[in-house]
Amino acid sequence: MPKPPLERPDASPWPTHPLVLKETHAHQEGGKRLWSVTTKAFTGKNNAVEKMSCAEVEWEQEGNRLRGFVEKKASDFELKADLVILAMGFTGPGRNKIVDTLNLERDERSNIKADQNHMTNKKRVFTAGDMNTGQSLVVWAIDSGQQAASGIVNYLETL
Repeated sequence: MPKPPLERPDASPWPTHPLVLKETHAHQEGGKRLWSVTTKAFTGKNNAVEKMSCAEVEWEQEGNRLRGFVEKKASDFELKADLVILAMGFTGPGRNKIVDTLNLERDERSNIKADQNHMTNKKRVFTAGDMNTGQSLVVWAIDSGQQAASGIVNYLETL
């Protein structure tokens, strides 16, 4: 008879680990966490930052898909700053000679635009995965590739 898996009674299964907010020296010195905020501008003198202009944001949803953040009205505020470190993550597909040569259209997040069959604005040119939807899990890229393959078959059947 197989043994049950070893598990701590307080452990949460992956990927539902509890959110743990650790306190650091910055918090001990009065630093605060700000959630759902975008930075609009940096200002200062003599090549030194002094302030950040910010605004609160919220998710914009289209149907059952999250489209991105939109700024809340009248939520602008400023923060004093003397150092800014940018941690940007994935910012969209970079410049690409093939994309530029073909003049493929991009969406507001710089991903390659496509129709329901994954065809771009250029006939017979298809896109899928991160180039089309932005960076995500590999399983979504696989699904997107399969959907693009179906779109190609649909297109070929209309010829």
